[in-house]
Amino acid sequence: MTQTDDDGDPSSGNTYFPAGDGSFLKYYMNMPVAGAVPRAPVAKTSKAAFKISARSNTFRERFFPGVPARLWNDWRWQIQNRFHDAESLSKIITLTDTEKEMLTACKESFPCAITPYYASLLDPEDISQPIRLSVVPRTSETLTGAGESDDPLNEDAQSPVPGIVHRYPDRVLFLVTDYCSTFCRYCTRSRMVGRGEAHFFNHKGWERAIEYIHAHTEVRDVLISGGDPLTLSDGLLEWLLEHVRAIPHV
Repeated sequence: MTQTDDDGDPSSGNTYFPAGDGSFLKYYMNMPVAGAVPRAPVAKTSKAAFKISARSNTFRERFFPGVPARLWNDWRWQIQNRFHDAESLSKIITLTDTEKEMLTACKESFPCAITPYYASLLDPEDISQPIRLSVVPRTSETLTGAGESDDPLNEDAQSPVPGIVHRYPDRVLFLVTDYCSTFCRYCTRSRMVGRGEAHFFNHKGWERAIEYIHAHTEVRDVLISGGDPLTLSDGLLEWLLEHVRAIPHV
């Protein structure tokens, strides 16, 4: 059985695009995949047909005037127009000194990235708003208490090959990307997400991980995660799912 979760910057291994840089879209999301099976055209729902909340619509009209609903509802446009520094965020919310400080410092650690839609949910003044606490960095997140770890789920110790976490006998976690459209400050994989340092998020790394799954016949369940695997192109997702599903015991 295969699954996907939305736990996040598509990276092709040695190619990394900084948070806020939309250049990866052309390179990565439309990357041709060798051996991919052509698919029949699928009817698409108009992006303009998705309902936009009154709050998000007000935000869109104020900060993105002229941007039609079709673009606002396009996840690629959302990624291309993310907020990722103090200069851009200060235009939509009142930043505290700790938020400003961390927005500069976190570029070297766990970067900030907030899509326009997610930004439309932020309270511009209330620094204790849960959604704001989830995505806007502050210096307190650098404090490490007794018992805390960069790897709180101990995934690295249970990773027999890069990209695979094998904790339970009959199932594995398959990490396929370190990219998310929005970076949550509480992320349990902040040690790797958004940094572009892991060089196994590519075909070579995926193949090695699939070889491991194939060799371990006790594995029947594969959870595909990251990062957010749904930021991968349809072609790459199809390649991954086809190769995992081709393993007889999964």
